[in-house]
Amino acid sequence: MTRLILIFASYFAYGWSPSSWRHLKSSQIPNYKSEIVKNIVQEKLAQKTPLVISEEIDALTQELERVGNGDKFLLMGGDCAETFREHSTDNIILNYQLFILSTIMLMKNTGLNVVKIARMAGQFSKPRSENMEIIEGNVIHSYKGDMINREDPKKRDPDPRLMLKAYEQSAQTMNLLRALSNSNFSNINLDSWITSLHLSNIQPVIEDLQNQFKILKACGIEREKTLNSAVLYTGHEGLLLPYEEAFTRVDRYSGLHYDCSSHFQWIGERTRDLDEAHVEFFRGVNNPIGIKISDKIEPSEFLSLLDVLNPANKMGRITVITRMGKKIERALPELIDTVEEHGKKVVWVCDPMHGNGAVLNGRKTRYFNDILQEVESFFQIHKEKGTVPGGIHLEMTGKYVTECTGGSFSTYKTDYDNFETSCDPRLNMYQTIELIEKVSKLI
Repeated sequence: MTRLILIFASYFAYGWSPSSWRHLKSSQIPNYKSEIVKNIVQEKLAQKTPLVISEEIDALTQELERVGNGDKFLLMGGDCAETFREHSTDNIILNYQLFILSTIMLMKNTGLNVVKIARMAGQFSKPRSENMEIIEGNVIHSYKGDMINREDPKKRDPDPRLMLKAYEQSAQTMNLLRALSNSNFSNINLDSWITSLHLSNIQPVIEDLQNQFKILKACGIEREKTLNSAVLYTGHEGLLLPYEEAFTRVDRYSGLHYDCSSHFQWIGERTRDLDEAHVEFFRGVNNPIGIKISDKIEPSEFLSLLDVLNPANKMGRITVITRMGKKIERALPELIDTVEEHGKKVVWVCDPMHGNGAVLNGRKTRYFNDILQEVESFFQIHKEKGTVPGGIHLEMTGKYVTECTGGSFSTYKTDYDNFETSCDPRLNMYQTIELIEKVSKLI
């Protein structure tokens, strides 16, 4: 049956190639000053070792199938955009530990296994509403992530050579993540984590977890490898198609194309037009694909996207990531009804971050209560519809930043002296843990 599905999908990808997107309009992709330099970079990337392999990608697709059926829960999270300046062993470890702790909390309250996709090892580009902006009276390119240009207003011209640096840092991140997944960093050792991660501020939550693991220890379960290791998949927005094309490889056994830059890529709200380049590219790769949607999408357009990107209608292929803010209660029920009426198979995930932006003291922020409210609405709507709320997608960090506002376990300074993000505000460790604790009781 699986083989028939693959053949069916290959049939619908007829006429597709990793470069067929080039003939279409490509929103958000920069125009480089030198096509020659871009092509040289792309050729170099095509010779690089892939960051992930097809077997791992297929394993994630199978896991997402179980998420869609309600047997597992999906946690996606990480930086809004990775930066070259923040790349360090300490930051990778902090974010990894935050994933593990969040997973433990979700498993503790739900009994569900948790599938984890980190916005790491490739999330170096971000779409922007405008290609240009004005700074100090000068019209310059908008910052679109370190893979495309630089934060420094004097270095905003798109530079294709940045793709090579992004690859090198992604490779280093992947190497460390693979090592961490079989090391003490994935062990359940809350006593040491309370000290090393300064978790005493959330003592009520930690005490509850400690009691749970005392029971596990008494049963001898803590020695099980399944609890002491953690598979962490990687994902990013597939914005810069020259980079994605360079890492698209043909599996020697199945003959299918895989984008080996990460296990999972998503198409954004600004790049999901049916007749444009991003949909064309991602319809042909065999990775699980995310589609980020807001309240602006029409049901007919939504159905067409699903038809094009998942013609075989296979569960696990498409993850729908909703980002709707306060409009979720109006927009989401209609989309769920559309999917159910037409028998489409999707994994539903809530992104409560991108629809809840605000400005405080001249800087971007997000209010914790707004984020929580969208998550609660997401679960309530699915409960009323009898459908599966598959997961959540957060912009979060293990660092002690003050970018989002609110939460019970932290105090915040109005001057935002720890505002470090290059793009959008992230939940810090305390806010993430508090939100995860609340989410775990909604599932």
